Amino acid sequence: MRGPADSNGARDRAAAVPDPATPLTVAYLVGELEGAGTTVQALTACRGMAERGLDVELVVVRRQGVLAGEVPAGLRIEELAPRDPSSGQRGVSSRDVLAAVPLLARYLRRRRPAVLWSGAKAVNLAALAASRLSRASTRVVLTITNDLYHRASAQERGRKLSMFMIRRFYPLADKVITLSQAMTDDLVTKEGMPAELFEIIPPPIDIDRMDRLGREPVEHPWLQPGQPPVVLNVGRLAEQKGHSILLEAFAEASRSRELRLIILGEGSQEALGELDRRAAALGIAAKVDIVGFDPNPYRYMTRAALFVLSSLWEGFGIVLAESMACGCPVVSSDCPYGPDEILQHGRVGRLVPISDATALAEAILTQIDEPTDAAVLGKRASDYGLDSLMGRYDAVLDCLRGDRGNE
Repeated sequence: MRGPADSNGARDRAAAVPDPATPLTVAYLVGELEGAGTTVQALTACRGMAERGLDVELVVVRRQGVLAGEVPAGLRIEELAPRDPSSGQRGVSSRDVLAAVPLLARYLRRRRPAVLWSGAKAVNLAALAASRLSRASTRVVLTITNDLYHRASAQERGRKLSMFMIRRFYPLADKVITLSQAMTDDLVTKEGMPAELFEIIPPPIDIDRMDRLGREPVEHPWLQPGQPPVVLNVGRLAEQKGHSILLEAFAEASRSRELRLIILGEGSQEALGELDRRAAALGIAAKVDIVGFDPNPYRYMTRAALFVLSSLWEGFGIVLAESMACGCPVVSSDCPYGPDEILQHGRVGRLVPISDATALAEAILTQIDEPTDAAVLGKRASDYGLDSLMGRYDAVLDCLRGDRGNE
């Protein structure tokens, strides 16, 4: 595998001449098919690449997770380390990813894809290690999918180690994909990494598929005609998503008018219990429903009065664009990274300071009373559609194809 730059610190892109007669083979790597935004992004990107004639194979450490049934029809899947049913283990751990490195190297030697595209930070180092171990000529593309400097409790040491690994090893890749300009700027200015290493590709959304799924029926009684306005949130039950702040803001807003709150997201029983107790303490338990994971959140988005992203940090927050594509007005915390860029500095949706429950409550009420026009929402959401963004994938892959041809 070549290094990321020549002696002048830049790739020679002039020679990137794609050969349409030879489909480029791309192996897209993820850990598992859990219900996370990175998994949705991976499946959407694979669908887009395949539709453009690329030979795409989804490579997973384990073929498990709530999105296992959402894999696009016809997409080949390579499972590196099937789970032993007798182990009782759930989820793919860092140890599982490390153990899969030799298996991934064997796959690269056997299949010899032109490009190994790692779809999440959790498997990026495994992609690099397997590439070196295999000694294959496969190009490696890494993706950074979450905030670099988030302030999660008890994670300071892990964050410092993560940034060290990014600085030390990511320049060995051929390209690193970031999701926003702000993320790239931080890596270049704060970490001193070469600007030419990065390409910005926001997560793509499949608007046609979302439109189809958004029309499917939903049985929830609060989403039937004649009910009070519903505030919707979609996100894992984790500290990152700021659900406790959302509950405080909703409690304050619901004192001014009748509202309901639906949260779609999976999480531990401990996290669910904590949120239930918080809702009860705020006196809003009867107005809040934590539904759990639903593979089709779009049918909720098309019927909700408002979508709220209350996160403390995000990799990008593409769920905002998904909501807008469904015609649902949005309010978001102004967290890194993504919401400010997606909402065009507040022009297509309201931004509020992180962890400010009062400001969030005010924005909820204002946006419900004065919703952003659906045409404005749809136009902005289209910027993140597959048709709009696949050209960026093409540019990266064509560059790597041309670079490969110069060896």
